[in-house]
Amino acid sequence: ELLGAQRVRLYQTAGFVKEPGHGETAWHSDLNTAPLDTNAMLTFWLPLTPVPDLDHAPLEFASGSHRDFSLA
Repeated sequence: ELLGAQRVRLYQTAGFVKEPGHGETAWHSDLNTAPLDTNAMLTFWLPLTPVPDLDHAPLEFASGSHRDFSLA
């Protein structure tokens, strides 16, 4: 229902480990990491450990970053 699609295909799963104190991740777009010719896709982040507070903010989003362009 959320995607407005009758079917959903799982393309890829990935695990990324980021230890405390490793610093920030550079701005990037997930769109250019998948060999798909569509913007009709979704990526998401699911933390497996608690996020203590907003000072350790897990994610920030760039307005309009869902459009077809690269931030890199």
